[in-house]
Amino acid sequence: MSNSPVVESVREALTAVGITELNTMQKEVCRAAATTDNDLLVVSSVGSGKTLAYLLPLLGSLDTSADTVQAVVIAPSRELAMQIQRVFASLKSECRSLCCYGGHDINSELRSLLTPPQLVIATPGRLTDHLKRRLDLSGVRMAVVDEYDKSLEMGFEPQMREIFASLPSDCRRILTSATEAVPVPAYIDRGRFAIMRFGRDSQRGTVKRLRLECDDRKDALLRVICSLSGASAIVFCNYRQSAEQVARFLENKGVDAVLFHGAMEQPSRERSLVKFRGGSANVLVSTDLAARGIDVESLGCVIHFELPTTEEQFIHRNGRTARMSADGCVVVLTTKGERTEYALDGYETMTMPRTTTPAKASFVTVYIGRGRKEKISKGDIVGFFCVKGGLTKEQIGYIEIKDHYAYVSIPAEKSGIISSLREEKLKGRKTKLALSY
Repeated sequence: MSNSPVVESVREALTAVGITELNTMQKEVCRAAATTDNDLLVVSSVGSGKTLAYLLPLLGSLDTSADTVQAVVIAPSRELAMQIQRVFASLKSECRSLCCYGGHDINSELRSLLTPPQLVIATPGRLTDHLKRRLDLSGVRMAVVDEYDKSLEMGFEPQMREIFASLPSDCRRILTSATEAVPVPAYIDRGRFAIMRFGRDSQRGTVKRLRLECDDRKDALLRVICSLSGASAIVFCNYRQSAEQVARFLENKGVDAVLFHGAMEQPSRERSLVKFRGGSANVLVSTDLAARGIDVESLGCVIHFELPTTEEQFIHRNGRTARMSADGCVVVLTTKGERTEYALDGYETMTMPRTTTPAKASFVTVYIGRGRKEKISKGDIVGFFCVKGGLTKEQIGYIEIKDHYAYVSIPAEKSGIISSLREEKLKGRKTKLALSY
């Protein structure tokens, strides 16, 4: 392998995220991006590492000295856009990036665009908002549409047409999906797509598939969750109303559960995901919004409270577990005689669990009233809780930093330190601290 600047930047990025070797799909996509001029359609299973597969060649194409937007990544949901931004940030590149999405302060985004970043990650609607405000995409060399099928299914075609009409004719396109359920539309397809299909990757863990027939779905759900002994689980419902009802039911039964669906305000959605990722909520009750773009390390179980209407959505839901070598479990709740449009072959019959006592979450989530714009880093937060709060580095869990606030997970038995820490200074200033509910 040569020692070109592009290769070195990729090597440094992999070192930053602690990866010594790419999986087969990632190697093939990077090779195709480096050795051909084709547009690429990458079809690979959920959780196989597609984000890194396209970010690495994208990273190698960026000129850090140029104040122009050189690449765009389009994602169908805010959560997926933010997840892509987190992966890109973990690569510790010198390239500037900006994540744009609805529900986020557009004025803050406009200020960041005064000195254009090399990479813009955005939802279709917010990207077209910026185009109307004269965002210049004439220097874009690579455009990625992550989960392209979902972007079209969700009714973004007018915005997608506008975006691709604004891109240079020689801009390379990379599309990703777990399925080929939706054809590539003519305004994207220039007849240059090389379709790269990959099966289930060997780096993924094994999935135990169970089917539980029941008379009372809620009672069965409670028993399944209690049998997990505190392992994390996503409970999928088909509608917002049923998700809300299920979340209330579980909370009333003492389960540390949070709700997640598209009608929630953005801060509430973010708070639910932070608590779930950080271990202060064992269960996330969601619509299919969580079926894509929600990465949770070592997710123990996916539970179908209601089966989706399509097999494609069933696949995406199940792809949330058994990611990156971790094993997982899928539980399908069905009533007697219930039929589906797709087969449930290979699902073992599950015996109804007896326990109805849920395990409590091992962490609590703490809100911190300062963030990235106030120059607060993860190191500052870890240092503060270790030096002023008496915690060890190992006791501090998930940290997420936003523009003007941040979250950190600490052991539940240590939650009492919050009252005393309110009088202490974080990086020279008193800062609001509160348990996140």
